[in-house]
Amino acid sequence: MQELETFLKDSKASRVHREYTTFLLEGVHRHRQTIDGHIQKLAKNWDLSRIALVDRNILRLGAFEILYSGDVPASVAINEAVELGKRYSTKQSGGFINGILDQVKQFRSESSQGDSS
Repeated sequence: MQELETFLKDSKASRVHREYTTFLLEGVHRHRQTIDGHIQKLAKNWDLSRIALVDRNILRLGAFEILYSGDVPASVAINEAVELGKRYSTKQSGGFINGILDQVKQFRSESSQGDSS
């Protein structure tokens, strides 16, 4: 994750924002297999590889916040992800992201019980 360190060092983001960004990206990386499994189960009739890359990564970030970040209410994580989808992807992305992440909440308790990190 050398690229991340370089990017954050050069950014004008506050220390708090840099730390949270690192937390998110390292967490998604660490839990990606589980997160992708949940998304795949919920994205009926969609193979994960067919979901637009931007949408897929927004889903991963939102799912990580819902499943592994106890400080962020699920509704806030979903709202932020929907806004990212609308801003950086297509008009339809917001609804798709909302639908998937709203269902991710069902996996919250099982993920927190099995998380030792």
